[in-house]
Amino acid sequence: KIASDVTMAVFNPGSGDRLYQAAIEVGTRKVITRYTEDGMTWKDWVVVDANPKKAFGNVAMAVFNGRLYQAITQFNALTPSVGKVWTRSCDGTTWSPWELAGTSAKSGLTLKAATVNNQTRLYLVVNSGGKIKMRYHDGKNWSPAWVALGATTNAVAVEAFNPTPSTPGSERLYLAAPQVVSGAKQVKTRYVSSKSAAVSESVSTPDVVTIRKSGTGNGTVTVGEWVCAATCQELRVPVISGVTVWALAPT
Repeated sequence: KIASDVTMAVFNPGSGDRLYQAAIEVGTRKVITRYTEDGMTWKDWVVVDANPKKAFGNVAMAVFNGRLYQAITQFNALTPSVGKVWTRSCDGTTWSPWELAGTSAKSGLTLKAATVNNQTRLYLVVNSGGKIKMRYHDGKNWSPAWVALGATTNAVAVEAFNPTPSTPGSERLYLAAPQVVSGAKQVKTRYVSSKSAAVSESVSTPDVVTIRKSGTGNGTVTVGEWVCAATCQELRVPVISGVTVWALAPT
């Protein structure tokens, strides 16, 4: 028996496609996983590395950098309003240990591998007490901190899309989630382009934008202006008409 929805993902470990399923076991609240190679015969449900325990919500899965990733939210009995996000990955044979990816999640976990501005990253989006928060994995490390991206009452859908396919590298990361506006539930959609300071939203003003600035020292950037050079730094700042930023030397 399971205590969550079933999540599925297609992953090829090098020997052919497999259809994976993952869920949370009722009672123990452990993550259980199985797969099929022929679409008819399923392997047994297995538990690999049962900790962390007391997972809730659903298991998120995505394929990134040739590995199958899973993410869960762990219930905290002392502070139930603030959960911990754990991730792990598999090469088709061995699962890595669970890695702590953040402490701001409550529910609505989404894991999505997407290419934006010619950079493929694994994006982790959560509903943190009604607030949308996002961070990403670049293949080596998680980004330093969560980025706040508005409010929601449910999970957030995430997808990359290039509205101008004739211009490579113009992909945007779109986020969509329901939000109650004037007593009615509406769908809110916004996008983030890591190449510019612009963040667009269909309903209200975003909380922060991502700015990339080349060089060192002080500089003034206007929201919406394209400022990214070949090598530049990334800063996250509040949305105002003019923003003064301090840029460290590129690494």
